[in-house]
Amino acid sequence: MELQDRYDELDNLISSLNSLINELTDKNYIEQLELIKYEAQNEFEDVSEQLQKQREQEERQEEKEYWEAVVWWKYTS
Repeated sequence: MELQDRYDELDNLISSLNSLINELTDKNYIEQLELIKYEAQNEFEDVSEQLQKQREQEERQEEKEYWEAVVWWKYTS
């Protein structure tokens, strides 16, 4: 699964869990859902960091390719 897909899935899960928690009155189910939400939030943070690193790496690669093209164009013109 692609990082962005996992990020979106976890974001949706956390949002859905928040809605469920707000609708419920049974404390046992609320506690169980809060535990699941806590785990999802931890993974969400990890995936967010990985996604940010991936984006930064892609940006560096694009910038490198841009400057290589500029240098190539300058010396071939």
